[in-house]
Amino acid sequence: GCWLTATIVAAVGIIGFVGLAGPAITRMLGFRRLRSKLLMSAVFGAVLLCAADQGVQVLSGYIGTLVPAGALTGILGGPLLIIMIRQLRSNSQPSQNTSPAPEPDQSNIRNHLRVLAGVLLVIIGAILVGRDIHGDWQLQLGNALNTVWPWRGPRILGAMAAGTMLAIAGTILQRMTANPMASPESLGVSAGAAIGMIAIVFLIDAPTAWLQISGAAIGAFITLGAIFALTRKSGYAPERILIAGIAIGALFDGFIAFLMAGGDPRATRLLAWSSGSTYGLGFDRASVLAIIAVSALPILPAFARWLNLFPLGPVTTKSLGVDLSISRGVMLMFASILTAAATLLVGPLSFAGLISPHLAKLAGLRHALPHTVGAALIGAALMVAADWLGRMLFFPWEIPAGLMAAIIAGPIMVWLLMRVGRGAS
Repeated sequence: GCWLTATIVAAVGIIGFVGLAGPAITRMLGFRRLRSKLLMSAVFGAVLLCAADQGVQVLSGYIGTLVPAGALTGILGGPLLIIMIRQLRSNSQPSQNTSPAPEPDQSNIRNHLRVLAGVLLVIIGAILVGRDIHGDWQLQLGNALNTVWPWRGPRILGAMAAGTMLAIAGTILQRMTANPMASPESLGVSAGAAIGMIAIVFLIDAPTAWLQISGAAIGAFITLGAIFALTRKSGYAPERILIAGIAIGALFDGFIAFLMAGGDPRATRLLAWSSGSTYGLGFDRASVLAIIAVSALPILPAFARWLNLFPLGPVTTKSLGVDLSISRGVMLMFASILTAAATLLVGPLSFAGLISPHLAKLAGLRHALPHTVGAALIGAALMVAADWLGRMLFFPWEIPAGLMAAIIAGPIMVWLLMRVGRGAS
């Protein structure tokens, strides 16, 4: 698999979505034997990429610009996956998950205090440690802190709030789907927000920041409505939610890549936003984020029982009196709202929602409520650290917080995988 991927990338570049869409379509069509799945996945992948390449050649003749074939694979494959989801039998049984119940937390108070102490240390360091105009490191107190606070304060507050919301959404999705790789961006809400923002940028001359946010909000909630419509008949089965979100996200990402490849200067406005930048975030928008994040925390105890039972599998959860359709729908709505709120104001900040639940488990927080709260604290610290490193590491140049979070979380994820591998062996 690695050799095939390396050969393809070296020959034609990065082609997204084909490796996901081919096997998914094959599985939805009912192919179960390994030989049949391998053969038909190759056929569907070849047809999808060939269609994208031919479409690129036709479009290039009309617009006068060569568009990468990878930009059209999602546009062609996304609707195909959506059609397949709609045609699946509504009474098909979701995959049975037999994950064991979470073990009792040991020394919960001590674990919480350790996580809280780490978060406070990161936040205090981000507030007080910085560089002066000459690039020299200094501890900024008093007048020095007052001078930089109007710019530094909103970014720290916004990063904390966004990290908190994405971590909560990621924890809910991972426990609901029993998929350790589930994350907020897999819902497709971030891509929907980007499409809404693009619509405002292209339709209105010199749109204000709040007008762009309004367009992004409309796009995000239209995407959420589409996911609900596609997965309603299956009772919001977790695997259908993820497939629908990935398909819609790939479709929108294809449109975004197509517009950016066309060279339109209006599309370049998305570059900073799509990389998860907190640059230019004021106290007004940061305060909105903080209010939403703080409002989400008191709701978590109401979901604790559901989140404790979801890892036991759908059969056990239903036998214990939980209505799967209602509980999954409420969880999906809650996670999507948090993801949309964070995405609207600071862009699609990747990895915070994926890595924070794993780090919270590593800290010994395994029951649903401590796990979710611990992940929220870790997500806040991760995004504050990413924003601080992005501002200070290569001063006076900046790296967007979303990209820096991926740089930080990538090695951590590899280390966690190695740790799990050693434990399994």
